[in-house]
Amino acid sequence: MKKMGIILLFGLFVLGAIILRPFDIGTSDEEQGKGKIKERTKEITDRKSSESKELSDADIGKFDQSIGELERKWDHSIEDLFLKELKLSKVDYQDYQVMRKAFDEDRLEAFKSFHKSKAATRYSPSQEMEENEARIKEQYRKLFKERFGKEVYAHYITRLEKFNDEARKNSDPESGVFYIEY
Repeated sequence: MKKMGIILLFGLFVLGAIILRPFDIGTSDEEQGKGKIKERTKEITDRKSSESKELSDADIGKFDQSIGELERKWDHSIEDLFLKELKLSKVDYQDYQVMRKAFDEDRLEAFKSFHKSKAATRYSPSQEMEENEARIKEQYRKLFKERFGKEVYAHYITRLEKFNDEARKNSDPESGVFYIEY
């Protein structure tokens, strides 16, 4: 269910970005001629149709598989960090897992609430959504520091950044880049 929520979140965000993406149609005197307007209109239409691909069941399956694999790798990596490298307890690791699940749930709820409040209007989701994401991420990072301390937090952030850098390097930008937020 969590994966479908993430896939839905990702799909809605991509769809919103495609639909709401501004197009520069130009307003100079030179482009006011009928030939130029028709040419620009065709260019925009072609660009819109090439960008707005519908996701097939196979594409969704690939997204689901990619996200699942990334999460399994992260779980293994963070478990090694907590239990083997930092010698924290199993309870500490379980507490992190609870925090991570709550983080994902809060992000999804904020996303749903945001889109529900804006459903009747045409809007650009990027700035307000980014602010919501940043606020939630900061709350959970603060909670992590309070629970585990600054030293463990520093190790955690280093692991997270290295993990995500590797995930980005190994991702196909054509099919999406997935990474771990928390």
